[in-house]
Amino acid sequence: MGRAKRGLYTGRHIQFFNRVAKAAVISMSRRTWKPNIQEKRLFSYILDFRPPYLS
Repeated sequence: MGRAKRGLYTGRHIQFFNRVAKAAVISMSRRTWKPNIQEKRLFSYILDFRPPYLS
């Protein structure tokens, strides 16, 4: 299983599908969507540091 399928983005996956042109049914191209991930900063008063967090 490749990196894209393992879900390196907090359990979300890169999605793939074939895009078909309107004029020619035969021509297709591969399309990918990467997940919209932003890095957030939190502060834990109990642990007294900023743990890394992706959403």
